[in-house]
Amino acid sequence: QTPLISVLVSTLFVLIQGLILIRLVDYYDILDKPGSSVLLTLGILSSVFPESLFINHIHIANTFFLLATYSVFQFLEKNYKKSVLLQASFLYGVSALTLSEFYWAFVLMISSIIIFKAVKLSDILIIIFGMVIPFYIVASLGYLFSWDWSISNNWRSWLLDVRSTGVDWTNSSLDITAILLMVMIALFGVIRQVSTYYRFNVETRRSLLAMMVIALFLFLVFIARWYVYREYFLVLGIPLAIYHSIFF
Repeated sequence: QTPLISVLVSTLFVLIQGLILIRLVDYYDILDKPGSSVLLTLGILSSVFPESLFINHIHIANTFFLLATYSVFQFLEKNYKKSVLLQASFLYGVSALTLSEFYWAFVLMISSIIIFKAVKLSDILIIIFGMVIPFYIVASLGYLFSWDWSISNNWRSWLLDVRSTGVDWTNSSLDITAILLMVMIALFGVIRQVSTYYRFNVETRRSLLAMMVIALFLFLVFIARWYVYREYFLVLGIPLAIYHSIFF
């Protein structure tokens, strides 16, 4: 009913995501002198499909996912402090409230830790505890105020009313071709970065590898929901923005 406000709010979320990305890729040397290229690329990618112009649950989920990702990099930088790990898992839990596929961030965090250190039982317990806290809080509020919310369904109030009957390859061929082209450009960006991987110091190589793992996770989320690719392209836009900037 208020499309202008919806567009303005979604633009604000994309701006916040872009600023987080700039901070992330600049501070951890994922991009050399990124400037505003990541922000501009993310803005363009976030407006590819009309569905992305209006505020929806994926904008919110992406924002908290990026905040959580920034915390993961802080965890790797600060000698694996458990308080930072709890912060990251909590933010991933918040993102999963609005996008159920981000539940699998549990696996993402375990994978990221395994690459760099031996996983302890305490690490797993902290991750589980941190991701459960947001659901517990929302479920508790629902109980106190008699909302029809629970741990199993609280995210559904944000979901778009998407009724997919499958991809019409005739009408969607241009969309699919454009997405494949953008993924191919990002792949060239990955290849370009990998080709110079060993020129960087150990800390930078660790950051580059962590970002590749996170980018792969987001790509798999998109693939898992390919039949609603227009809505979930926002998820894919994050790694595309990074590796397009590297390529260009």
